[in-house]
Amino acid sequence: GFSRIVSALVEHIDPVAIIPACEEVFHLAQVPAITGRLFAPPLAALERLHAKSKFAADCKALGLPSPETARVEDSATLFTFDIYKKYINKDSDEKKMVWMGRMTVLISMVIAILFTWKDLLGIGGEGGFTFIQKYTGFISPGVFAMFILGMFWKRTTGTAALVGLILGFALAIFFNNYAVSIFGKETWMYTAFEYQKMEKGVVKTIVEIPFLINMGWSFFITVAAMVGISLAGPKINPKAFEIDSSMFKLRPTTIALIVATLLILTLIYVRFW
Repeated sequence: GFSRIVSALVEHIDPVAIIPACEEVFHLAQVPAITGRLFAPPLAALERLHAKSKFAADCKALGLPSPETARVEDSATLFTFDIYKKYINKDSDEKKMVWMGRMTVLISMVIAILFTWKDLLGIGGEGGFTFIQKYTGFISPGVFAMFILGMFWKRTTGTAALVGLILGFALAIFFNNYAVSIFGKETWMYTAFEYQKMEKGVVKTIVEIPFLINMGWSFFITVAAMVGISLAGPKINPKAFEIDSSMFKLRPTTIALIVATLLILTLIYVRFW
């Protein structure tokens, strides 16, 4: 396999050193014949430095500043460790946990098949990309508002973050499902569009606000609500992040390009509104 081919190539070329350019270093570090020539630390060190959560933990252990880092797992691992092991069966051994993980994967697959069997979510009618973008837009406005204010405004409170997360989701649903029936198809906030959709042999006319508009208004209203709630709290949140502002300093040319891009996008948007 890979180890045999690389060993033969190194023996033929006889290089002084092997300098990896990217993540092939993980494969090269496992070839015993070249470890003495490989310009890289041992495999164990590579794996620890490459894993973001482990790297952040090492920084903290050394007293270096590092952002709060959490490792995101698959559904089986999340359920097995964070729910089953923690709350349902605290004394479960490794064998039981492996079995529970397999059952979680099986149940998840069955649920996925049931939802896609007759296209219950409407993915086939809208297309996979549009579907993902649209329903990701239900969550992202609140999450982004919470992130941007939490990172860059020290006055943001935990209550504001929680309200923002819930409000962003609620507003996205409102603009997607109810805004047109309440405010109409044409307002200063949006322009809804019509399209036909075949459902069970019947052509239906659907009126919707573009999901990017939904996301935009959900985000701005959520930010305004979070700012209002945070202003009622302490002037500086004791749990706020300490960020070096010099990290985000831009060169004048970069600022000029950003402004020009925003102006062009604004003109295009106004022209085709």
